[in-house]
Amino acid sequence: MRIRPVGRHALLLDCADPAQVEAWRAELWHRRDAGELHAVEIVPAAATVLLDGVPDPVATAAQIVGWTPRPAPATAADRTVEVPVVYDGEDLPRVAAHWAVEVPQVVARLADIDFRVAFCGFAPGFAYLTGLPPGWAVPRLPTP
Repeated sequence: MRIRPVGRHALLLDCADPAQVEAWRAELWHRRDAGELHAVEIVPAAATVLLDGVPDPVATAAQIVGWTPRPAPATAADRTVEVPVVYDGEDLPRVAAHWAVEVPQVVARLADIDFRVAFCGFAPGFAYLTGLPPGWAVPRLPTP
């Protein structure tokens, strides 16, 4: 994990993977709730955690370096929410080709996964999900 300053009152933690993001998010929220960390916002993303509203970023970074994140405890946020989904996007054939399967197998694979919301995006209601098995990632399109 690497800590970088962002502006005058924020820090960005660069994490190795989504599990490390979640571990640091949980640790930082715990430390803030315990009064050990002063930050207005703690915002997890795909590979980073932003601490905004930090009064003294240099001292806070030195403090964080000495911490080891503990496994996040289960919370009410760890509940299952079923969302109806229609798989009809124009990218399904591209995903099928990438996975070397037919489109119905893509739908079956995706419908069988319990995804987790890692963080919310910039558009209201747009959640970034984790949970694909290793090797199932699909390259991003050059444009959305």
